[in-house]
Amino acid sequence: MESETIHNKLGVMTELDLFLFKDRKPSLAEQLYETVLQSDIYADILAEIARDEAESAPAADMENEGYSQIGNISIAELLKGSSITPDEVDAILRDGGNYDNHKLHDCPSNGRSALRIAAYFTKGLDDNARYLRREYLTGRYGRDATESGKGFKFAGRNICAWFDNDGISLAAGVTAKNNLHRVTIPWEAAAARIDELMRAGQYISRPAFDSALDNERRELAGKLWSFYRDDMEEIPADFKAERGGYPDDAELICSLLENDSERSRIRDRLEADVTAWENNPGRRSWGNPARVLEEMNNAMHPPVILPDDSFSYEKPFAYFITQDEIDAVITRGGTFIEGKARFFSFSLGSVLYKIEMSQK
Repeated sequence: MESETIHNKLGVMTELDLFLFKDRKPSLAEQLYETVLQSDIYADILAEIARDEAESAPAADMENEGYSQIGNISIAELLKGSSITPDEVDAILRDGGNYDNHKLHDCPSNGRSALRIAAYFTKGLDDNARYLRREYLTGRYGRDATESGKGFKFAGRNICAWFDNDGISLAAGVTAKNNLHRVTIPWEAAAARIDELMRAGQYISRPAFDSALDNERRELAGKLWSFYRDDMEEIPADFKAERGGYPDDAELICSLLENDSERSRIRDRLEADVTAWENNPGRRSWGNPARVLEEMNNAMHPPVILPDDSFSYEKPFAYFITQDEIDAVITRGGTFIEGKARFFSFSLGSVLYKIEMSQK
């Protein structure tokens, strides 16, 4: 039967499915067939199957992908006709992304994502938009690029944010992703505005700025330790604390990174070790050595943009969970393989059973 063929293609044929589809009338199978083909979820499943079949193909290079052609439009122009204000946008930009963004005890108004952004933008480099997009979509550890969202409650009204390849989409209400009145701020425009706030000394307070530089060293120290332990399988002697192991080793590495000459020495050795790792045909890949080296090179640049000592900041919003976030959790399936397909199969079986009962 066609309905069984569809389920077999989805790879989710179960005893329950066989029972539900046993002796189905052709008309019901046709209904199911049309329902499946017209379903967005089925399209997602086919895309997942295609990705699985293309495992051997080279992964997309996120670093070299193009950005929006409207990236040079200012945020003020983008907000024309919108109820969202520039001050609200600034507050949202000061909050950073979603991943690895927990607060430090001494920075209650700034999560680690915002600290990473501040530490990078303070160097005055010319690829802020690329960095910002990567921070929002992949976070601290460089996971696969993933869309996500946040909800901000400003003075009694809700503003939703959705982060994707195009930029930051904002809309009033409970959804930004599917809101016809959303405003999408390209990564270039978002990066340009953060750069303006940084140069005006109004992106982050002085105490938070100091924490940002310390956080940069600590996160880099942890990545260096992981690279040598996991990828090189040997931690250098000068990285080993008296007791040894994590976090004592990472604390020692962090202290070394505070010294300019030590930082240069560590960078030179890391560059040689990453090159040796890349040329080793039997290498194991536990982390992202190329990104560790990139972040080590970034850490060599001293801060050239400093905050205004008189600037202070407290979050003008509370968080709420948006419908976009709820939908993302529900539609991605479970943690096991083909979870989305199994959920979809079960839901279709239930709907079809109700249709059949109603026709008796």
